[in-house]
Amino acid sequence: MCRNGCAKPKDASYPVGYGKPPVHTQFKKGVSGNPRGKKKGQKGLKAVVEDVFQQKVSIRTARGIRKVTKLDALVQKLMNDALTGDARAVMHIVRLAKEAGLTQEAAAIEGASQDVTEEDLRIMARWGPRERS
Repeated sequence: MCRNGCAKPKDASYPVGYGKPPVHTQFKKGVSGNPRGKKKGQKGLKAVVEDVFQQKVSIRTARGIRKVTKLDALVQKLMNDALTGDARAVMHIVRLAKEAGLTQEAAAIEGASQDVTEEDLRIMARWGPRERS
């Protein structure tokens, strides 16, 4: 046995080289190479976020109350805001559609959001910013 508790190989002609470190520098059995690292069973950030997005919530629709995932509810809320004229929501929903690979749908949304006529601009200026509840 060496000083730090490792066992010497039975064969004294142990070849040291690539992938075969000297026995005295190898990890001891049952001891982690990163003792301050992540504990067993502990979730990472990605797993926690995925779990939260997959939780179910109840939403009220025209057909009644139904349960959907939080991610579904967020996307539906974003789309509803975009349809009511929220410019930021339109930008976000277009970006989401592009990232999801829905380029035709994103182009249609972008085209529809840019079809603002001078008359539309006058109407929007007359009504000014409205408060949302």
